[in-house]
Amino acid sequence: MLPYTGLGGFSYPLLLGIYGLLLSPGVGLLFYAPGLFLAGIGKGPDGPLRATMQLWLLFLVGTILAYAKWWCWHGMEYFGPRFLLMGSLPASLLLAWHALRTDLSFRANVLTLIGLCFSCYVGANGAAFLFRGLLGEPAMAAADGAPCLYAPEMSALVYPFIRPSMPTPPQWTYLGLIAVAMAVLALPVAVRVSRQTPAVLRRFRATWFAAAGAKSPNAPLLPFRTGRTLAPRQETRRQ
Repeated sequence: MLPYTGLGGFSYPLLLGIYGLLLSPGVGLLFYAPGLFLAGIGKGPDGPLRATMQLWLLFLVGTILAYAKWWCWHGMEYFGPRFLLMGSLPASLLLAWHALRTDLSFRANVLTLIGLCFSCYVGANGAAFLFRGLLGEPAMAAADGAPCLYAPEMSALVYPFIRPSMPTPPQWTYLGLIAVAMAVLALPVAVRVSRQTPAVLRRFRATWFAAAGAKSPNAPLLPFRTGRTLAPRQETRRQ
């Protein structure tokens, strides 16, 4: 089932390792450090922060390329690829920068809100659940648990919804702190998204009607301001 697992050394195919480190439901950076993917949204931090972020990202890219060929690239026995922890620094910087900006586009604000919410969930999941219950699954005993990397229902982020369990009292404290942090960071972004949504919907509606009119030149014109429906002859005479 996993022909390249357990061969030792740097025997894993490079492209498969990169895919796993970026996109696998079990340890992929897309799910565990979504703030990284805001790097291409907008201009990003400027000045010294920009230079620092670029150095962090270069270091992270080098780390991914180095460990993608390692036979234990997933680090499953030690709860994930701990060598990618460096990714939390640029991810946090990008999330903080985008969360504080008030001049971002609707798309950038939506992606920032998604990144903030998912990052908070990852932190809450690690503090309250981690691999609770998942360690008892038979798949965890196969090849250091590598099957759990690619089956979404066996991911540590999804498993708590399949086999729910209550956090312990100390873990509720962590969850409360994460909830406060999420409210402080994500609420202003959510407010900006709600304010931008009506204008976006109006532009989408105008674009949709313009596209529909271009496909059907003889269709009646539906003016937005008056709400009147003009017949094709009236529209031709008006032009």
